[in-house]
Amino acid sequence: MTTEPEELMVDLDCIAGARLSAKTPRQEKRSMVFTYSFDPNQDTKLREKDRVYAVPSTAATFEIVRFDEGGELDVKIGIAKLDAVFGGTPPAITSSFRTRMCRTPSCAIRCSR
Repeated sequence: MTTEPEELMVDLDCIAGARLSAKTPRQEKRSMVFTYSFDPNQDTKLREKDRVYAVPSTAATFEIVRFDEGGELDVKIGIAKLDAVFGGTPPAITSSFRTRMCRTPSCAIRCSR
């Protein structure tokens, strides 16, 4: 079972449908920072310093290092984890960036805060 896109748009614990930006990623020590865009009309409780999953993967977390309510966020992940989980390239599109257990009945994605 999966969460429907409409349910994700109203779930305050996630940012639905984030897309990897064409902006060049930057390195910070042993981590990489990537920029994603999202629909700024969705409400969310996510903020800078939150640790999130790039769902559908729950094998690694990203840290939100910049959150722009205009529809952009920067997320950071360690290079070793990026290589091990994503083969060195972050997901181009996520169904959501999410922090905690799904609350919608049709959701079977495990998450944590």
